[in-house]
Parts: sequence; structure tokens; C-alpha cells
Amino acid sequence: MVALPIASAIFVLPLPGSGAVMSYNATTLEQITAWNSTPNGEDGGLWQSGTGLAADRDFNIFVATGNGTYDGKTGGDDFSDSVVKLIHPFGRRCDHFRVDDWFTPYSQVLLSSKDLDVGSGGVLLLPDQGEGAPHRRLLVQVGKTGSIYLIDLDQMGYFNANNNDQIVQDLEGAVGGMWATPGWWNNNVYFGGENDYLKQYAFDPATGLLSTTPVAVSPTLFGSRGPTPSISANGTSNAIVWVVQWDDFGKGPATLHAYNANNIAIELYNSDQIASRDDSGTAVKFTVPTVANGKVYVPAVHELSVFGLLP
Repeated sequence: MVALPIASAIFVLPLPGSGAVMSYNATTLEQITAWNSTPNGEDGGLWQSGTGLAADRDFNIFVATGNGTYDGKTGGDDFSDSVVKLIHPFGRRCDHFRVDDWFTPYSQVLLSSKDLDVGSGGVLLLPDQGEGAPHRRLLVQVGKTGSIYLIDLDQMGYFNANNNDQIVQDLEGAVGGMWATPGWWNNNVYFGGENDYLKQYAFDPATGLLSTTPVAVSPTLFGSRGPTPSISANGTSNAIVWVVQWDDFGKGPATLHAYNANNIAIELYNSDQIASRDDSGTAVKFTVPTVANGKVYVPAVHELSVFGLLP
């Protein structure tokens, strides 16, 4: 994921039903352009459980949409239950966002009717692969069904009425439904699904595929919604996967967990071990631990807890 140029600030707005991506001049706040996910239909919200937009080095924007109207397969402009690539007008010969590519699951009609949003989870862009790789640029996305979609950024596949074979990999129901975003470190992808354990999948650069089953599973079962992982590391060593457990959000405690990133079956720490010292407050849903300057920051109701090494 890269930063967008200072000349343009991009926002995602979950409108009632529909969703919109809007671009503003960062200096004057003059609106540059906007894109509506369902301009001729309804719903298709862009919420991604609070996850922000993903952008590549060419300033293309990637978003996942929720349930609603879909007619992209027939040349229309409504893109519910899809992962969409938008071309931004910055430095381009266009004056508005344009849908450049997309992926929509073959089961879109069923997903929409059952409130199984593709866009409940955020989009993760993987690091660019080297010369000769089967797929140079990839993204991973998971929605409410828990199916892992591994998609080529340069050939996302559009829509196939029979199956999802047009994308790089589709692991159906591999994890619990996700209201979160996967995490990446050193050719590992970490998924926090609802009513599921945190799961670690290995990425093979030679094949461009994820392992079909987890290579490690956390000892902790996560309940409602599931966590978004953050990873701290010294390059390719000393890596830790941090997650906040907020099963009983609004009522119960937020629990910070730390796992060995090479094998998340090994828990290194959790804030319930010495709750009298490390209580991080009442949990808030969709919270993500932030790691900076050797500390881990955990938001909760009316407070922010800062974790670090003991003196």
C-alpha cells in the first residue's frame, strides 16, 4: 500500500445503502471527483469494517463493496459484492474515477440475498513479486462467507457465472466470516475470522499461491466478528502478530494478544495474564492494535492503553 500524492486526498464514504469514493485537493479541499458504487441501483456500501482504501504505486484504488445491485457483467455501472479497481484521475487523461477492472463472485445473487457482503473485509495488497513470478501483483480479500480470494491486480477476472476459476485462487469457506483485514509478513498471511481461530497461511512465491490449509492456528478462539492483525518485526526476524480480542464489545474487556509470527500456535503474551496491571478497558469493535516506537497502542471505550517493555 502506498501513500497518495499530497495534491489529492481520497476518502471512502459509506452512504445510506450506496457507497462513494471521493477525491479532494489536499490544499484547497476542492472536490476533484467521486465514484458511486451503485449509481443506477441501490446498496453496495463501502464499509470494509472500518478499513481504509488500498492503493498501489500507480495510484489505482482498490475497494470491496457490500450487498446490492450488480450489473457489471452486462456492461452496467453497479458493482455490489465486488472487489473493484478504480483509476484515479491524478496524472491520468481522465477527469473522474473510472472502473478499470473488478472481480465479482459467481454467487453474487445468492450473497446479496443472504446479506453475505463481500465487502465486510478490507483489501490487502501483497508486496510485488519478482521477475518470472506467475503473478507479479496480487491482493487478498475475504468477506462474510470466509472464502479467501487471491486476485491478480492486473487481471482481476470480472465475473464468471459458473465458478471463480478466473481468479488466481479461491479457498471457499477457509476461515470464519471476516469483518477485518488480513495481515502479511515474510510470505505469511494471517486471517482473523468470526467464531474462529486466527489462521496463518503460507504464500509460495514460486507458484504464486497460498497453502490450501493453515500452516498454524492460534490457541485462542475469537468470537464476534474477529480481529485484524498488526505485525511488528525487525526485518525478517523477531516478528510478532498482535491482535485485539473484542468479543463482548461495549461490555467486556479488550484483550491484547501477541503470537510468534513464524508459528502463531505459540502465544507470547496476552493482557489477561495479569489483568490487574494490564487491563486495557472496555472493548470497541473493529479496533486494530497500532505498533509504533516500540510500543503497542490499544483503543477502548474512553481510554487508550499503551503497552511496552517493563523497565
